[in-house]
Amino acid sequence: MLALLQSDLSVLVRADPGTGKSLATALYLLSFGRGGGSGNGSSSSAIKSGTPGPHVTSLLLVPTAELAVQYYRIFCQLLADSPVDVNSIVQHIYRADAAGEARQLELLRRAPGPAVLVATPKRVLDILASADDRAALPLNALSTIVLDEVHQLLPNDRRILAAPGRGSRLRHAATVTDAASRTPTQILLDHIVPWRNKNVLDNNDLFTPLRFIFESSVASGLYKHLAIKSKWLSTRPMLGLGLDGIGGEYKRRLPAEVDNYFVTYDQSVPLLRDTNLTAVDPELLRDGTFLESVADLNGQRQRELLREARTAGKPTGSSPDAAASNPKLKAADKAKAARAAQLTDYASGLAELIKANGNKGGAAGAAGKKGLVIVPDSFSIPQFAAELWRVAGLRVATSNPASATGLARVDPGASSSSGSESALIEIDPQTVFIESETTTTNSSSRPDDVDLLVYRAKGVAGLDFPGLRNVYVLSWDSLLSTKVYLSVAGRCRPTPPTAMPNDPESGNLAPQAPTTSSTRSEPNQLSRGKVFVLSLANEESKEHAFRLGVSMGKINSFPDQFF
Repeated sequence: MLALLQSDLSVLVRADPGTGKSLATALYLLSFGRGGGSGNGSSSSAIKSGTPGPHVTSLLLVPTAELAVQYYRIFCQLLADSPVDVNSIVQHIYRADAAGEARQLELLRRAPGPAVLVATPKRVLDILASADDRAALPLNALSTIVLDEVHQLLPNDRRILAAPGRGSRLRHAATVTDAASRTPTQILLDHIVPWRNKNVLDNNDLFTPLRFIFESSVASGLYKHLAIKSKWLSTRPMLGLGLDGIGGEYKRRLPAEVDNYFVTYDQSVPLLRDTNLTAVDPELLRDGTFLESVADLNGQRQRELLREARTAGKPTGSSPDAAASNPKLKAADKAKAARAAQLTDYASGLAELIKANGNKGGAAGAAGKKGLVIVPDSFSIPQFAAELWRVAGLRVATSNPASATGLARVDPGASSSSGSESALIEIDPQTVFIESETTTTNSSSRPDDVDLLVYRAKGVAGLDFPGLRNVYVLSWDSLLSTKVYLSVAGRCRPTPPTAMPNDPESGNLAPQAPTTSSTRSEPNQLSRGKVFVLSLANEESKEHAFRLGVSMGKINSFPDQFF
């Protein structure tokens, strides 16, 4: 990847999670500097902007604030010995509370035009939409635009690329999707690419086309065609790296080092059991009409969940009299009670699953119950954290961009999203799952130690968790997408514990780096990752099992090997 980045080509990169895409991107952007040429950083090839002062040379777009924080930490580690101010080289911006966004703008004004800007598309659009703030974001001399986790930034519906004349339905879908349903990333690129190109033509003798770097663990050649159709690539062609087959398609497949389980929890017993999935005829998976109907089914379910979440957010009335006179408010109260019961049931089921998984061995000590939990969008994470603490004494951390690490522990007593800033306990996602052999037994006494990280599926994309062994997905409705499932499953990066210098058995003077699959001489002894999809018995249906079976069949498309 680094070799290709040193060329003049745009690049579309697909590689499994944890293989170094983010590090390679950061190294390249730092070596690229403020030069506008082919990556040699030569000042003679710098693009003139027509306005004084430094300008942003590289724009790195990410889908979430959590990923922006992670990238910023990578840049800071690489620049730890640099004599210059890090903020003059790299900054990161994302949507936050009013105080957080004010700090971002103040830093941009104090150190304008960092060479590298890590940003979420919506935050860039917010700043560009304000006449007062726009000057703090000089993007008219851009040389490189990176889209990390491109599958979340751009649409992945093949119908938007349908050529006219291939049927009225597809042509209509292409028109509607392209014109009315553009993602924030498309809106941003459609604005800044022609704006930047015009500036380069006006102020330079030679036109230097923008360079694009698309990367994701589930990327396909679809995004290259989308960039061409949108006229972003200009005259700089794009080369695919890590893609399969003719045309740059990526064959969806499960990570080889990850085991997958589908489990049902019966609250009335209580009991854990394997979920029986409908056997899917391989021929159905080759039927485009059938797959479209499944996609429509998933989309319909997503819309239902969204409606339920919006209804749940409505106020339930200010007085008991009002509730008594309005049957809709009574229904809302019943729905609220049902959601609370669901949180309790899922907390109990998750606790039983963690216990059962730990009893099977594999991971020693307290690290055996640690894991990443993916919850539906309708879940209140603070309330779920409180239930996990009450039911099983499990401590939870979740995304918090206000933290320097992007991750903070949730107060077990929290019942709402508002929390005391003084109670913020930062957690390092790079070490939370890597326990030393000497501290595994007494790690519960550490104030910053947690058992589980709780995220929604979209929030975990691109994040790196070294040492993660177990991923628990609560209900297939948390995912509803084979690509999202693959991205979540790829978070598993099991590594053995680190031997610390105070370990009398190790006899080492310095910590040993965790052994990885690429360096271990006995791969069959390496810990395997586990992904569990947990559903409640009262939520199961033939439709649910069928949808799950089809989704797994599309991923693991071997004729006789369906889960």
